[in-house]
Amino acid sequence: MKLTISLPFILITTLISVPALGNSYSAMEGIEGQRYSDLEKYKANCPACMSVVQNIKDIRYRACAQSVTADDVIIRDPLYGYLNSMKFMLNNDLYNQVLSIIINEKDCIDSLNWLERANLKIESLVNKPI
Repeated sequence: MKLTISLPFILITTLISVPALGNSYSAMEGIEGQRYSDLEKYKANCPACMSVVQNIKDIRYRACAQSVTADDVIIRDPLYGYLNSMKFMLNNDLYNQVLSIIINEKDCIDSLNWLERANLKIESLVNKPI
């Protein structure tokens, strides 16, 4: 099944490409050739992406008592790329189950460990035979 191949690829690219949460992107001139205006356009043109951002902000606040900005989630949070991919690949019921797994597997100190642990359970969920 294509989804079996996609999940490890999504996890690997997420782990490689996302820096740790740190200084706010909003306070920077840009990152890797991107301008802040590019980020604003992205946020304005992808409401589904912004719903994922809100999911992550809510999860981080409820599970870890962390307050993060939408900019920080998009630019730095490893959960964002992963969950954004899941949002577009899965139906709403499965996506909500994925969110529950993310909450249950929390690691407020190490986001990459959090994602790796959750991914093991998510793979078995989404790759169940029909």
